[in-house]
Amino acid sequence: GIFCGKLSSDNIGWIGLGISPDGLMSGSTAIIALPDDNSVLKYSLGNERSVNPMNEEQQTLRDTSILQLYGRTIMTFTKLLVEEDELPILTDGSVNFFIHARGFSNTL
Repeated sequence: GIFCGKLSSDNIGWIGLGISPDGLMSGSTAIIALPDDNSVLKYSLGNERSVNPMNEEQQTLRDTSILQLYGRTIMTFTKLLVEEDELPILTDGSVNFFIHARGFSNTL
């Protein structure tokens, strides 16, 4: 299955949405949009200073876009629900923990 996502922020800057094992940043997989790079990519999150792009083979997002308009930043993407070496997005009624963040510049 697939997860079609759209995240909007009332500011100009980077934005991100993550899938977390426990609601915290460490150990999460995030989808981060960087407007200056015109990129929407997957990242591995460690502690609060460890944000690393996943390798090329794991960059499986489709239909990505990042738009800034009228003081807003909007990211869209399509992601597979289950991917190797990543937390799955559960559809069986179990709890998913999503996290989000935004920055006040277009770069991390």
